[in-house]
Amino acid sequence: MKNFIVAAISSLAIAAPMSEMEYKFINYVANQGKSYGTKEEYAFRMEQFAKTDAIVNKYNSEQSSFVLGHNKFSDYTHAEYKKMLGYKPIAADSESVQTN
Repeated sequence: MKNFIVAAISSLAIAAPMSEMEYKFINYVANQGKSYGTKEEYAFRMEQFAKTDAIVNKYNSEQSSFVLGHNKFSDYTHAEYKKMLGYKPIAADSESVQTN
């Protein structure tokens, strides 16, 4: 499977020049073992990855205590990530009880 991905990447590289972001995304896809069913999904996931990459780069340029990186969720939308974690929003009109 990995050889197929490398062959596909090589053929894409010959067909058209790649941007730095597309190169990073293809490496991410290969390293995470991901695949996408359509060109549209590929483009959508690359867009999500680019947004995450911008956040990672911004944070890493501002912080010095630790470094952020990419993981298998870097191509997820924020809503998909929350849903995967089981996030359920609490209704704003719900009653809360405070105890001392």
